[in-house]
Amino acid sequence: MLRLPYETTAHSPRRYEQQTSQYADPFLIATAGLHCEGGVWATLFGLLMWSVMFADVAEVFRTPFQTAPLDLGTEAFFSARRRLIEARLQEIRCVRAPH
Repeated sequence: MLRLPYETTAHSPRRYEQQTSQYADPFLIATAGLHCEGGVWATLFGLLMWSVMFADVAEVFRTPFQTAPLDLGTEAFFSARRRLIEARLQEIRCVRAPH
């Protein structure tokens, strides 16, 4: 029988998500673990830094079909947008939750 490496059997370890979800608060509605490979953090980065990512920086968008600037993930991304990034981080620091 073919088994995936994360399947649980009597003799195999459980997945990390399964192990940690057993300690979840019993009053929470969602107690199942979610394996997302950092997708939540990437989504938050995209939402919070959208205008920074798509700022008018020379030579990072060569076609209208690109989903990200060419310098994303490189040191050049920060250096080309340092002022914008620092301003956005300051905005985020100053946000207050509504009462």
